[in-house]
Amino acid sequence: MKNKILDFFNKLKMLFKNNPIYLAIAIVSLIVLIVGSIAIGFFKSFIFLFTVDGILILCEYLNAKRNKQKKLENNQDNEIIINSNNDYNDDTDYEKNITVEQEEFEPEDDNVENSYKNNRSSEIMATNKKVVKKTNNKNVKNVNNAKNGKNTNNEKKLNNKPANQVKVENKKVDGKSTPKTKEQKKNKVKKIIKIILIICFILGIAALIAVCLFFKMIIDEAPEFDVQNLMMKESTILYDNNGEEMGRLGSENREIITYDELPEIFIDAIVATEDSRFFQHNGFDFPRFIKASLGQAAGNSDAGGASTLTMQIVKNNYTVKNENVEEKSTGFEGIKRKFTDIYMAIFKLEKNYTKQELLEFYVNYNYLGSSSYGVEQACQTYFNKSAKDINLSEAALIAGLYQSPGAYDPLDGEENAARAEQRRLTVLNLMERHGYISKEERKIAEKLTVDKIVVGERPKQNGDYRAFVDMVAEDVKEATGWNPHTTALDIYTTMDREKQDHINKIMSGEIYSWENPAVQAGIAVVSTKTGAIA
Repeated sequence: MKNKILDFFNKLKMLFKNNPIYLAIAIVSLIVLIVGSIAIGFFKSFIFLFTVDGILILCEYLNAKRNKQKKLENNQDNEIIINSNNDYNDDTDYEKNITVEQEEFEPEDDNVENSYKNNRSSEIMATNKKVVKKTNNKNVKNVNNAKNGKNTNNEKKLNNKPANQVKVENKKVDGKSTPKTKEQKKNKVKKIIKIILIICFILGIAALIAVCLFFKMIIDEAPEFDVQNLMMKESTILYDNNGEEMGRLGSENREIITYDELPEIFIDAIVATEDSRFFQHNGFDFPRFIKASLGQAAGNSDAGGASTLTMQIVKNNYTVKNENVEEKSTGFEGIKRKFTDIYMAIFKLEKNYTKQELLEFYVNYNYLGSSSYGVEQACQTYFNKSAKDINLSEAALIAGLYQSPGAYDPLDGEENAARAEQRRLTVLNLMERHGYISKEERKIAEKLTVDKIVVGERPKQNGDYRAFVDMVAEDVKEATGWNPHTTALDIYTTMDREKQDHINKIMSGEIYSWENPAVQAGIAVVSTKTGAIA
């Protein structure tokens, strides 16, 4: 038994030594089997590898068998050439063959006999010329010696050997490679190509396993979708220098509106701007994804992120909520977040909710600036009217806020109002491009600028400390990537409320009389030790 096992391993060792490709297949298969067992299970991995390895080994076996057959044929051709040369090495052989031919044919007169002998000699000479061209330099010399009636020692040794033991040396004749040398070069090229293909196949298998593991991680770590989680239940709390609460950010001011109550012009504006194929895809727009990916790879920053409207619901409320935006948008974390968005959009939302319900989620639960959450409250804040009563120009303004409510808030200074106007014009152009409005309708809506349609006022929040709170919110967002209006945080500030209250009384004229009501002033109390603003 022990001898049989040793014999088996010796045969296996020789097989791997003579065929390194088999060794490579065995090693890679073992690695893939281990990784695959963790990712998709041992049985599935074994069946997959059994099929693939069987195909590879069969192809290699058939190829080796074919090469072996070609090698035998080439050896037989070389033996025939040598045997032909040996048959006609000397004059005695020529005469013997001629004599045999003469005895067989028995010509009637001398003329026929001479004619036959001359013809036969010509044929023999022609045969010898062909043989000379196909043999090496030594054989050429031997043939010439044979014609002159001389047999060399090498020729005698060659003639004494059996035909199957004669070996032909692979040397160049007239500077050209023999057929066997060409065949070896051809086989070498084939072997290199085969190794390259095997390496590519191995890399492909490794990539497939990596992709399977990546998607398994995405599925395992993806959160469960719950409509209640779309509403922010916690606010950002700001504390003064004594650790006491001085204000809050992100407390929701929201009114829910149904899909049937939404004006059609607003739905068209949202779809044209955020996801033009929303009603056609299943949560993931593959053509748009490829186009955006190629654009970003080419360095085009305006190529977009290819997030569908459904994916944005996931991103804004799950994968980026309460997370650092910068970390979640770059590197491996950015890729992981993007594919988590895709997975949840397809399997958690699109399969369980209608397109109308998804649109309700999107328009009702997003923050739209000026402490307004959802389209209904935003319309009340900016236009003093319900969402169902807005016109085309107003719908374009609200639809533009979804991309960046902080930057396009028309009530947050002249700079933001100018950005909001440019964004509104972009939305109108997109609506025309996708066929929702005509050119004439776009031109009419363009005349109703932001300063004409926005009539509301920014809600007062955090009372006397609003300027300080807004500055803190901007600093936190710049330093951490977190938006305090949408991410619940605890922020400890340097605010000295006693000093701030005293300054507010001065600015309001309560304890100081200003000579001219038009006079404007600004005061900042700064610590000389730390530079902190009180």
